[in-house]
Amino acid sequence: MRRTRVHGWSTECARKSSASTRCWKIICDLRLPKLQRRAVEVNELLDQKLAFMESIFGQAGVALGTSFDPSLETVSADPEQLWQAILNLIRNGIDATPAGGEIIVSTSRAGREAHISVADTGGGMTAEQLEKLYIPFFSTKPTGTGLGLALVQQIMIEHGGRVECESAPGKGSAFTLFLPLAAKS
Repeated sequence: MRRTRVHGWSTECARKSSASTRCWKIICDLRLPKLQRRAVEVNELLDQKLAFMESIFGQAGVALGTSFDPSLETVSADPEQLWQAILNLIRNGIDATPAGGEIIVSTSRAGREAHISVADTGGGMTAEQLEKLYIPFFSTKPTGTGLGLALVQQIMIEHGGRVECESAPGKGSAFTLFLPLAAKS
């Protein structure tokens, strides 16, 4: 009887491993659409897109704060892909933040880089969770797919940028996208 259980267990593990491998191959074969770069005014993009999210913040009981650097120059980016990355961070923040909390979207610059930050007042993450953040299929949410942050990272890489996260349990999380500013003409 015990042998049957072990055999059944190993057969189930092999089946799941095979399915996982197939899923991973499908995801690796998926590619983001070719970048349609143009000069993007990040503050303007955020103003426009965030205006359409007011009801989502309202339903979640989460306040939206913004702080945009008025001197921020344009970036050369695909505005839809850039917004997709920002939107993924905002959605994660809304999911992590209890009613009465806040999400702050801000922009700044340092040297020839634009910084776009999405910070929440949610529960934060442990060091162990931070290490796994960008691994496909890892999620801190019970119903999460674990693909959102991997997609954010891929979008940033394709734009010549990067994403970083600061977080601590009980202190919320802050994700920052770093993008090169557009070349001066």
